[in-house]
Amino acid sequence: MGANDKAPADSPDRIWVAENGPAGNVEPLAFKRGAIGMIDALGFKGIWGSATAPSLDAWNTLRDAQAGAAKLSSRWAVIFRKADKGLPEEVVERIAGASIDVRLLSDTLVIAASAPELPARPMQKIVDQHLSVLVCISVCQAIQTAATATLPIAFRGAISVGQFLVDGNLLLGPAVDQAAEFMQMPDGAFSLLVPGSPKPLKALRDNGGICWHRVPLLDGRHLGAWTVNPYLFCDSDERSKIRKGLRQAMKSDRLDVVIKRQSTLKFLERLELIVGLDERAKARDEAQQKPDT
Repeated sequence: MGANDKAPADSPDRIWVAENGPAGNVEPLAFKRGAIGMIDALGFKGIWGSATAPSLDAWNTLRDAQAGAAKLSSRWAVIFRKADKGLPEEVVERIAGASIDVRLLSDTLVIAASAPELPARPMQKIVDQHLSVLVCISVCQAIQTAATATLPIAFRGAISVGQFLVDGNLLLGPAVDQAAEFMQMPDGAFSLLVPGSPKPLKALRDNGGICWHRVPLLDGRHLGAWTVNPYLFCDSDERSKIRKGLRQAMKSDRLDVVIKRQSTLKFLERLELIVGLDERAKARDEAQQKPDT
């Protein structure tokens, strides 16, 4: 196509012609593969306060959640790069060289970890699992930060594994579509792994970072899915602050909000029961290992 030519009306390049000149000068899009999490602030429309005296607390909460997720994802990326897992060299290269993006798009926080796709599916599955761990933990950090802020905000969302592209604020690809679709489904502050994604690594499951839960949906049904644990790495005081913040974030007496609050608190109660059982089992094991005196 020459510099003076125009793309046909039905050409897939016409949007690039309009924005960037002749389509022949535009680099082709190249999807990568990895994990992408999209979490959305519940009740966002009402958190700015009045139009005459808007509050910046909501904006500060969202920015702090973004900063917390970005810091933690970078820290875990370093851990992945240094860890000796005895994995194939191609897998280690993909994990070590993964691109990490944390974007705040209005009330939606996007956390993505991606790398060039491997042709061998078994090795690509290992890469997918590691990158989804990084995204799950970062989503958890954002949830914790927002729940314990001066103005608490509750998030719901989804994490998808597959092909996508993040270029500035441009998000494209099947994994983006899946995450965006499932992000709107939960009837409460739940962030779930999209069904069909690779099973989370055993280390993440054993540490309680993600657990299987029947997530209530807006249409009245339930979806069994791996769900991010907002209590990950928290002691009892921190868990109490998170629970208090999420309750405050959904304090409205509107019926739809009451249902979301009840569903979320029921989930937290289940997690606290699991944590309590684990702590008692750990204490019992430690007592049994002590030498008799």
